[in-house]
Amino acid sequence: MAVAPRIAGMAPDAWRRHRPLLKSLFKREVSHRYKGSILGLAWTFVAPLTVMIAYSIVFHYVYRVVDISFYPLFLLSGMVTWFFFAGAAQGSASSLVANGNLVKKVRFPRELIPLSVVGGHAVTAVSMLVVLIPINLIVVADSRSTALLALPVGLLFLSLLTIGFSLLLAALNVYFRDVEHILLALLLPWFFLTPIFYTPDQLPAGAEQFQWLAAVLEWGNPIAPFVTLIRDAIFFGVWSSPAVFIYCAVVGVGTLVLGIWAFRRLEAEMAVEL
Repeated sequence: MAVAPRIAGMAPDAWRRHRPLLKSLFKREVSHRYKGSILGLAWTFVAPLTVMIAYSIVFHYVYRVVDISFYPLFLLSGMVTWFFFAGAAQGSASSLVANGNLVKKVRFPRELIPLSVVGGHAVTAVSMLVVLIPINLIVVADSRSTALLALPVGLLFLSLLTIGFSLLLAALNVYFRDVEHILLALLLPWFFLTPIFYTPDQLPAGAEQFQWLAAVLEWGNPIAPFVTLIRDAIFFGVWSSPAVFIYCAVVGVGTLVLGIWAFRRLEAEMAVEL
């Protein structure tokens, strides 16, 4: 834990000093999302279940694009990664602008704001996993293996990627307000280009002549190996290849370092821009 503060350029005691503020921002993020809601945290599952039902009907039962057993669980196992990454990125992009008054009036580490957003979406992801993993273990026999031990590693790498990307977007959006709108426009096609409805080695029927596309979808899309790593662990019950682990480690750490560096470079004038 002491490594992160040093990378961010803050001493550990500075992080301890601002820990109450981070907790406050985190609680506000979580409570605000479900404020006035009857179902509360149960809404965490509504969007994924709605998407799962719709796309299962279209891609599996109607058009038979792919043939994978327990397809609805296969979809959910991939969507856990995407919903955490995309939700945190989208929320963080506008977080500093939305909290402009706080940034201008109070002196504190500005990265606490996007970090609280990431933390709020982490609660959603963990809640989904708490429900999804037992169902997979009961229904999908292949998921009952030691490969589940790879899940914490996959979640760690995914967290590094998400934090770094969120810090980068939050900082850039202060100076270029188009960033959050560009991201919103890109998320839908990015979602379909991510192997959530299929696996990279099982492209839809008729795509055999485009096998090169499988490599692009698997390695050219930075979130794809993270989907593979986490889904392999909780659904297929297999260990991902060493290449997937190495890719996720390098991209996760690299994105974190890039996000922290960019945030630090742009932080000085944030209050003025807001």
